Amino acid sequence: MASISHFTPCSTNVVASESHDLCVIGFKPGENLCFQGQAAICALQGSFTLLGHTLSSPNKKFTGNEPVHFYPAFSPKAYSLLMIESTPYDKRGYRDTPSPQPSAEIKKDIVKITKQLLQHGPFETIVAIKGIQWCGIDGITSVVPMFKGLFKLFNPNRTEDLAGLTPSKRRKVIQNHPELLEYEFKVPGFYPILGVPNTPWMRTPESWVDGVQRLINGAHVPADAINSVPIIVVCGTKGVGKSTFTRFLSNSLLNEYKDIAYLECDIGQSEFTPNGLVSLNLVSNPVFGPPFTHLQKPYRSYFIGNTTPRDDPGYYMACIRELVNVYRQELACKINSNGEEIKAPLVINTQGWVKNMGLELLFDLLEYVAPTHIFQFHSPNVPYRNIPTDLPSKFVDEMETPREAKIILLSSVDDITPKYHASDLRTLNLISYLYMNPLAYQDAGHKSVWDGSKGWWDFKYPLIARPPYKIGWKHLQVSVLFDDVPYSQLLYALNSSVVALTGPIGEVADKPQDDEENGNESENDEGPMTPPAYSTDSPDPTLVACHGLAILRSISPQDQEFHILTPLPAAFLESGVTGIVKGNLDLPVWPMIEGDVLNHVMGRREGGFEKVESEVQVPYLTYEANEGVGNAVRKVRRNIMRRRLNGEGA
Repeated sequence: MASISHFTPCSTNVVASESHDLCVIGFKPGENLCFQGQAAICALQGSFTLLGHTLSSPNKKFTGNEPVHFYPAFSPKAYSLLMIESTPYDKRGYRDTPSPQPSAEIKKDIVKITKQLLQHGPFETIVAIKGIQWCGIDGITSVVPMFKGLFKLFNPNRTEDLAGLTPSKRRKVIQNHPELLEYEFKVPGFYPILGVPNTPWMRTPESWVDGVQRLINGAHVPADAINSVPIIVVCGTKGVGKSTFTRFLSNSLLNEYKDIAYLECDIGQSEFTPNGLVSLNLVSNPVFGPPFTHLQKPYRSYFIGNTTPRDDPGYYMACIRELVNVYRQELACKINSNGEEIKAPLVINTQGWVKNMGLELLFDLLEYVAPTHIFQFHSPNVPYRNIPTDLPSKFVDEMETPREAKIILLSSVDDITPKYHASDLRTLNLISYLYMNPLAYQDAGHKSVWDGSKGWWDFKYPLIARPPYKIGWKHLQVSVLFDDVPYSQLLYALNSSVVALTGPIGEVADKPQDDEENGNESENDEGPMTPPAYSTDSPDPTLVACHGLAILRSISPQDQEFHILTPLPAAFLESGVTGIVKGNLDLPVWPMIEGDVLNHVMGRREGGFEKVESEVQVPYLTYEANEGVGNAVRKVRRNIMRRRLNGEGA
């Protein structure tokens, strides 16, 4: 079977650095390279495309004086593998972003090995590949063993020299032992794929490319549209490639616009935040990888508290409407310091629930947003899963101006069986979020921590071994969604759960001073405990936003404190958090059984669980099975059809 990569590495098109985890690759016209792993990628000469975005060098030919802009790219086996494709030079692909430049020593090394490569040219495109294993994302497999080998091809144990082989023999050896390429490219964590992998690779359907090109070339935006920028809705049922397409679309738009706004309405498979939130994100750099590799602080977000809006559709739509208003007022059109008008299109990723109430919610969203474009997924193989073809296309925007949206049909990618279940990918997202470096989470694009001095994720210490933050509940508003919890059972319900940290919108409001600061005597620690203020209502989206998620690790009733684990900075917790909201998000079991406990569970330690439990504190877990009615949370399955609807009954 033919290789998926049209590229044969050799000493004339790959030159590796002898002093850094770095190499340069020369591509002829029409060549491409699929890879697994992680790396930073830069265009030194010409242009190449990656997941819909074109990256270009400042000049068509390499001179050695150009600025060097690296972008992180993550290609794990749980998702479709990325493909680097050489294309004719396109000046629009150069982004003069304020990203940090590599050190003078690394840049000197890049110039040196690129000049060596050019001796074997000419090349249409020259790409620099730099190792970023220091970012720390590899450590996620130590927490969730089911994702073992997520970025690694497999453990290489051969160090053959390929230099003396003929091209045909060389390709055959590499196809049988692809781990050899890591040694040849000398970029740890970067695994080029020359054969046919077991993991699907990114094959962009023609309808996707044509549809995005129609959007960009035609610029189907009425002159009377709000701020004259595209407002794009992507809709379709589950498992058709909707999230991947919105990533492809966003990257393509970033070749035309400096920034784009991304409205996440799919709370079960979020792109830039943990699941359970609707969010508005301002995206300035292309994203090369799945959601758990580029989580960032949103521009504004609200906590829905579940992976489906079924339990509270009214609040779900109220939050979306508020986010649309924020976009129209603050992001659609801005004036920069030079007096230039900066426009940002809006990309809206909708949920995959498109039956009954889910379809009504989609119609409500379309009516309120009044989009200029609707990308609708259509599957000829499973037509019963398609959205009705009579999707509304005529709207009236908030300026009372009639508008007709352009509907573009997209072919679905339903011939690929996912390796992992959606709930597993949600776990991956949450684990990635909880272990993020607070500085990296606050800084979109990780610009301030790009030098490698500190990782973007820290898996060195288990969550159960980390000291939690303490938050007093005297001035907190606690809410529990979807359940009517008795006041006397509130602390039991909150303990060991995933909660949202909420606060006022805009400037942080001053909290009331404690009694001691007011000159009054503090309450006696041994006096009666005052429970926190409690409500079963969802926070008002016009007043309160969600700033992040946390694990409520433990509670101290005597001190009236919550102990939480979160990637948010400690300084922000002091001033920005005024409420805690509990929804129905599940707490993954993996963070609670790290270290010695995990070693035993995975069969790497002798002795029973009782022995591990006696040596290591394992909060909230026991090896004994509960018995009796009410020993577990009741799960309702709505995907089982009645017998008469399934053709089995009369």
